[in-house]
Amino acid sequence: NDFGISNFINTEACSTAEILFDIFENNNFKINSEIALCLYYGFMSDTGNLSWGKVNSTTLNKLAKLKLYGVDHELVSKNLFGRRKIKNLRLMGYVLQNFILIERLKFCYFVMNKDVLETLDAKYEDCEGIIELMKTLEGYDIFLLLKEHRSEFKGSLRSNNVDVNKLASIFGGGGHKKAAGFSISESSDKIINRIKIYLGNL
Repeated sequence: NDFGISNFINTEACSTAEILFDIFENNNFKINSEIALCLYYGFMSDTGNLSWGKVNSTTLNKLAKLKLYGVDHELVSKNLFGRRKIKNLRLMGYVLQNFILIERLKFCYFVMNKDVLETLDAKYEDCEGIIELMKTLEGYDIFLLLKEHRSEFKGSLRSNNVDVNKLASIFGGGGHKKAAGFSISESSDKIINRIKIYLGNL
């Protein structure tokens, strides 16, 4: 449902940053070096380092305009994707050794509960980037990292072929066709079973 006074919706945009860029340009808002840097980070983070489907020549032209304000592309990319804390790397290793594969559904998932985090002396924030690493597994189409956070589970969904936005919507979430998420107060077993049923009916 719509909310607020004005709603800016562009399903062809690669990121929220691109929508903001268009609003600024179309209304002659002044962009300075700080705004340009923030927008550039938004473009890069929301597109997984320009690796997702909505990136096109228009996207690259807009990034080129932002670079004119002195944005350091190499530094932005390194800050977002080229630095990992030791706890994050250990979590990645643990997930890669223990994720669960359901071959008939081409479904790969891992439940990151509080016990795992405590065992590895890690925090919820240390899960950053794990779902993207899982998505590199060949032969599978649906990837889920289910993270226990306080009194609920937060799911990060990725896909190569299946529309995970539709899948996330059954849990009240959403996102893009290949990347979506949700938050829900259900047991991990119930969440996984609901996803299995959904995928089995495709």
